Order: sequence, then C-alpha cells, then structure tokens
Amino acid sequence: AALEAAAKLCAGDATHGSFEAVVAPCDVTKPDDVRALLKHLPPVDVLVNNAGAGAWKHVEETTPEEAYGMMACPYQAAFTMTSLLVPTMVARATDCHVVNVTSAASEVGFRGAVGYATARWAMRGFSRMLAQDLKQLGIGVTHLNAAEISGTSYFSDAPGKAGAASHAKIPYLFQLVDGMGLNYTTTQVAAAALDGVEKGWSTVLVPGFLLIPTKMVADVVPCFLEFLCGLGPAGRRAI
Repeated sequence: AALEAAAKLCAGDATHGSFEAVVAPCDVTKPDDVRALLKHLPPVDVLVNNAGAGAWKHVEETTPEEAYGMMACPYQAAFTMTSLLVPTMVARATDCHVVNVTSAASEVGFRGAVGYATARWAMRGFSRMLAQDLKQLGIGVTHLNAAEISGTSYFSDAPGKAGAASHAKIPYLFQLVDGMGLNYTTTQVAAAALDGVEKGWSTVLVPGFLLIPTKMVADVVPCFLEFLCGLGPAGRRAI
C-alpha cells in the first residue's frame, strides 16, 4: 500500500511531466529475488540504492543475526542491485548513474549504534570504490550522506522500524539540529540527490550547513568530532 501511494505521487508530479510509475515489491537482500525482479523491469538509467534497515544498539544488545541483517540491507542489497544492473546500463550507452544513500553515521565513531553505523561506513566505502570502478564505463556515482530525515517513520515504534529507543541514541549534536526543525524533509533530500546526479557530484551532504563542517572536522581531527558526539547521555548504557 505504501509503495502504491508513492507511485501515485510520482505519476501525479506535473513538475517533471507525466510518466508511468511501476511498483515491484522485492526483498533486495536476496540476489535470486532481485534477478527475478529485473527480468520484468524496463531499462534503468538511474539506480538509487535507498533501502536501509537496523536499530541503534550497543554491541552486546545486537545478535549476530541482527548484525548480518543490518549489513545485508543496505550494503549487500546495494551491491547486488548495482552489479546486476551495470551490464544493462553499459549496453544502453546513455548517461547512467548510481546513487547510494547512507547516513551521517558513516562519518564518525560514537556509541550505541555499532551494527547500524558499520553498515553505513560500508556504504561510504562502496561508493568510493564503485566510483573508480565505473569511471571507465562512463557510469556516474553519487554518494548521498544525510542526517536524520524528517517526515519518515524510521524511528517509530512499529514492527520493522528502529523505534524511539534507537532515536534516543543519536548524539546530542544531531538531536539539537532535529529539535530546531532544521533537518531536511524527504522532498528536500530527493531534490538534493537529483541535483547531484545532474551536476555529476561524487558526494552530496544534507543538510549542508551541518554535514559539510562535520565532514571537514572528521577528515582533519576525527577525535574532536567524536568528543562532540560523546557529549550528553545519548547512547550511554543504562547500567
């Protein structure tokens, strides 16, 4: 139902002209399911690897099975989709592009989200290596790194969602931005991603006022950023 609602929004967006939106449910963590799906899809010019999962937990709270699941989606899912679609992109001989969506958790070390954050670091590494690997084929790669996105149900207390307990583990530095209502909406993030594709950017950081200085500090003095992310009780154990 949620996918059908999204399809109606896409098809009804007059800004980009009329087009058909096709819904095709698939478990992207299962390569054989993805292979079966791609047999029924039209050619792809832009692949957006946006699937993600995982609660924010300390390492002793995370079962090995949960850790595997968090790595399967987003990282393994993105790898599967990309590896299976690249041959068809090359065959089309058009300006094709891959967008990998990940989290600000991929830039810094902090407590309370070991499995979740490690999977996002894997996505950042994947984007960096993929950009080099696809350059010769003429396929662009954009790494979209976002702080918490407002207007989603990711941190709701519902089956399959991370839950409010995960949200409480977000470093205070980022919670402050969220409390001020400065996080990007889904629409703003989508617009930033499209802008990055059209301009051929390798990295898009949203919101820029927060993540651009965050990345600069992380690249130069990561220990200072990790100190800032350690301020306050966010992510501390209850014991």
